[in-house]
Amino acid sequence: FPNHAAAGPISDPPAPEKSNTPVGVLSAARRRDRSYTGIIIGLCVGSTLGISGACIALFLCYQKDRSPIRMPENSFNEKSSELSIPPNKKGSLLIFNYQVLEHATDNFNEKRELGDGGFSSVYLGKLWDGRLVAVKKLFHDNSNRDEQFSNEVEIMSSLNHPNLVLLIGYCQYRRELLLVYEYALNGTLSDHLHGETKASKKLKWETRLDIALETAQALAYLHFSIKPPILHRDVKSSNILLDQNFRAKVADFGLSRLVPLEASHISTCPQGTPGYVDPDYHHSYRLTDKSDVYSFGVVLAELISAKKAVDITRNSRDIGLANLFVSKIQCGDLHELVDQNLEIDVKPLVREMVYRVAELAFRCLSVEKDDRPNMMEVAAQLQEIKRFGYAGCAERELSSYNSFNGVQETRKLLGHLCTGSPTSVQEKWRSSSTTPDSNENGFV
Repeated sequence: FPNHAAAGPISDPPAPEKSNTPVGVLSAARRRDRSYTGIIIGLCVGSTLGISGACIALFLCYQKDRSPIRMPENSFNEKSSELSIPPNKKGSLLIFNYQVLEHATDNFNEKRELGDGGFSSVYLGKLWDGRLVAVKKLFHDNSNRDEQFSNEVEIMSSLNHPNLVLLIGYCQYRRELLLVYEYALNGTLSDHLHGETKASKKLKWETRLDIALETAQALAYLHFSIKPPILHRDVKSSNILLDQNFRAKVADFGLSRLVPLEASHISTCPQGTPGYVDPDYHHSYRLTDKSDVYSFGVVLAELISAKKAVDITRNSRDIGLANLFVSKIQCGDLHELVDQNLEIDVKPLVREMVYRVAELAFRCLSVEKDDRPNMMEVAAQLQEIKRFGYAGCAERELSSYNSFNGVQETRKLLGHLCTGSPTSVQEKWRSSSTTPDSNENGFV
């Protein structure tokens, strides 16, 4: 301790000055000052906290609505639904908030509707980043909606091909099931061949041939490059989308099926669109890759004729385009069926390519599935026809692909039906009975 003695004596503190203000009055004034100060501080702190809390709450709500979530590695399973979506192999699918899609489509406004089918409606949507998308909303009254939804997500999440439409994500909210796809600016092939777009945007033959080739390549990819293979089961012109460059994008895999490895077919109840369904599949209940080939043959007939696959205004036997197409070939009148916009009378090279594609379509529409080429052969043949067109020489013979040649194979196909039958669709058939109708029991 310090030595206080050495520091000298400690003086007393000075006495406080006397005040004239009474002690009680002074204490009350000080208490009032402290009270006012506390109230002011409390109000400031409370206001600041309230404003900050409100801002944080608004920000969190805003982020919740705007930020999609990546699909988790485990199965996605909402409490409001028993559906289970398989894990996405590439982790690229997004799970969308329902309110986000509702806002993107202007509450699913009818003016935003791009089209509808038997199972769903499709709406144009605009996401927060300005990207245009096609939002597919499944109908509530579709008894198979759960299976189709899960099936489409499972299949599309594993595909990667430039001519297959891209699935961006999905939404599963209460009873609502929605799929979000990339938007195809030029609509569907059907729009350009039969719809209102036909008058304003006529498709040139070169564009039609490209669309046919790209669609064939996409189907060949599904049949031969995917393990297990995938059968589309609903190939038609309204399921072929066209982007800004008129590149084909095959869409709508709700009815598609995975084929077990080493299986020759799938036994299943026939489904599809009237006018496109394979008659062999319709009668035998056996779905094979040749069923997609038949449907594609109808699409080729549409590209050549610009006529609908089914038209009830035609006479009863020709309601189905497949019947009409083969009938015209039998009578040597295919030129009557060719779309006038192709101007084959003044464009001999186009005429030659059209007739060669017609040869291929005829083979695809064979009643016997074993007489049809597979999609890899179809794609190769279309590629050769395109090269033929580029060469600009009508005398050039098409090269073979794995011993497949349109004219030669057609000759073999027709030879056992009627000896001496014409081998080219440009020749006149002896009678309408020289080959079986491609759909003799009526369109399905």
